[in-house]
Amino acid sequence: MVLLGFYEASSTSARNRPHAAIFSAPLSAFLPGAPVEIVEDERDGFHLRYGGFRIGSHHVWGATAMMLGRFGAFLGSPTKP
Repeated sequence: MVLLGFYEASSTSARNRPHAAIFSAPLSAFLPGAPVEIVEDERDGFHLRYGGFRIGSHHVWGATAMMLGRFGAFLGSPTKP
């Protein structure tokens, strides 16, 4: 099980960001073969296209998705160092 927390993007304080949600996700959501959801969005006039993991109503993306995907790849690897 992985615990994830989300914060409101409007917060300016890095130390006191209020969490919008804290939830758990099964490790299987990040193992090889887990579905990756592609999102197309526009922010500040820039067209973005990125992948992430859908966990219930949440979309885990960016650096968090990258780290959890790498962790899942490590756990799913038949040969670990």
